[in-house]
Amino acid sequence: MRDAIGGSVNMFFVAVFIAVVSGYLAFSVNYTKAFRMKNKIITTFEQYKGCEGTTNQSSCNTEIEAYRNNIGYNSDISCESGWTRGSCYCYKKVLTATKDANHSYDEAYYKVKTNIVIDIPVINKIMPHIKALDVSGNTKIIVLR
Repeated sequence: MRDAIGGSVNMFFVAVFIAVVSGYLAFSVNYTKAFRMKNKIITTFEQYKGCEGTTNQSSCNTEIEAYRNNIGYNSDISCESGWTRGSCYCYKKVLTATKDANHSYDEAYYKVKTNIVIDIPVINKIMPHIKALDVSGNTKIIVLR
């Protein structure tokens, strides 16, 4: 009888170990997708000098959506006030101004946020308010004129 109880305890520890390692791997994959998506959004914003306006908006959004579908990133992000919501990200335009002796330049940079989706039913039951963690970054300063 003693061996039967010892075997079941060992099986329990093996099952817990497998669950922890699988959860870590799932989190790692989702973090990598969110990080890659954030980097692509920042690169695209820098390339098009922002994703606003009639000339840039459709090309910029098309490129971001194509990349999102390519890597399989899916997020239902909610943005705070003052942030603009993209399809799977939030961004905020921060205006700066630089003046030299002859000119003044309007400049801006963008803050970009994506999130890590943790959609594991067991973890969502235990910790319901930890559904997503943010990954954020900034573009370089962009001259707007």
